[in-house]
Amino acid sequence: MSDEVTRWLTRATLPLTGLAAGAPTTDLQPLKDVLDGVRVVGLGEATHGTREFFRLKHRLLEFLVTELGFSVLAMEASASAGPAVDFDGLVHIAESSASRPFSL
Repeated sequence: MSDEVTRWLTRATLPLTGLAAGAPTTDLQPLKDVLDGVRVVGLGEATHGTREFFRLKHRLLEFLVTELGFSVLAMEASASAGPAVDFDGLVHIAESSASRPFSL
């Protein structure tokens, strides 16, 4: 790696304290300034199915929802996985709705 790239990485990156969802978000707080006014955030990965990428995305999504108020999530999925994910989401919505009485 060139010295120029090393210097840029040293200036532009921040260390993460971990990948576990539910962990304190102190290390993610600088994202509040970076994402100020942003309505859409794209999260990709270098490979599909790598556990560490999914753990980090889980943590980032949790931060986006709880700290920045994001309320819509769109995920890339295969045609065969999409209906299963949709069904699981609908079941969770129905279960949470069933625990509250319907009111106008």
